[in-house]
Amino acid sequence: MKPKLKTEIVRIEYWDCGNHDHRHKTEDIAWTCCQKREKRITIGIGPRKWTNEAYAVVLSEHRGGARKCDLARSLRLSPTRVAQVLKKAERLEREQVSPSPLDTLSVRTRNCLLAQNLHTVEEVRAKLASGKLDDVQNFGARTKDEVQRWLDGLMSNNEVSGG
Repeated sequence: MKPKLKTEIVRIEYWDCGNHDHRHKTEDIAWTCCQKREKRITIGIGPRKWTNEAYAVVLSEHRGGARKCDLARSLRLSPTRVAQVLKKAERLEREQVSPSPLDTLSVRTRNCLLAQNLHTVEEVRAKLASGKLDDVQNFGARTKDEVQRWLDGLMSNNEVSGG
């Protein structure tokens, strides 16, 4: 016997609650779903606009001892979303910290100074004036010249802004 192609028309009936992802078997379930959605809208659950202050509040609550699951419950978010919010809050906090004055120097020069535990302009100026940087590895004439120009530029900026 040879197989034959058959076509059947299937009729699917379901109750529509207004959400294109939902297909309800009974009218009661669809009605309940509609009521839940209306209730959510009146409570204010839905898309939020997160401000930097809101991120900071969530981060401070977490650092104050609130667990991620507790934050998720109070904010009505998933634990995964709370983890994302905390990660972004930490990133925003790092961005607000003022940059190091050494960040404008080249990588080699900055690494030489940081290897000597020099983190401030005053420390660099004192070590350069005393000549203690001359024996540092990779701190040659070009690097010394760059540091001197950097310090001179900082002095002229301070004079301009101060006067």
